Amino acid sequence: MIYDLYSGTGTITQLMSKVAKQAIGVEIVEEAVEAAKENAKENQVENCIFYAGDVLKVLEAGQGATELPYPDFYYCGSSKRWNA
Repeated sequence: MIYDLYSGTGTITQLMSKVAKQAIGVEIVEEAVEAAKENAKENQVENCIFYAGDVLKVLEAGQGATELPYPDFYYCGSSKRWNA
């Protein structure tokens, strides 16, 4: 189980899904989540799930599950730009 938090259009989620039974992407921008779902479909990646919403609220709510599984790995994308 891999969580990609702030997953955007799901590129990293799909790449990481190759080493996991399931990968979950969470992104607040609904249009990006729709693009992620379409990208996964086009790339024939079937073990990715994408949720739209605030990361903390989505994880807290469990998206209908009584408890989300503990991840093997998680990735928090960042929009912070680093200066060299």
